[in-house]
Amino acid sequence: MQVLAALAQRRRWVSVYFGWRPNLPDEGDNHLFELALAAWDTENHFRALAATGDVQAALAVLDRLDAADRE
Repeated sequence: MQVLAALAQRRRWVSVYFGWRPNLPDEGDNHLFELALAAWDTENHFRALAATGDVQAALAVLDRLDAADRE
């Protein structure tokens, strides 16, 4: 519960960047795939760190995303 509360306090929109583009039949759906992949990757990384009990390391993942978004 403590991890979720900390995450909720630090939420922020981030830009999604990838070096490749999916090639779905409907070109308009590619951005949805990119967003889903970015969310999955971030969530898995965050959960892995949070599962170790290191809330600060988990939140550092979000800090790095925020810093990259500001550049």
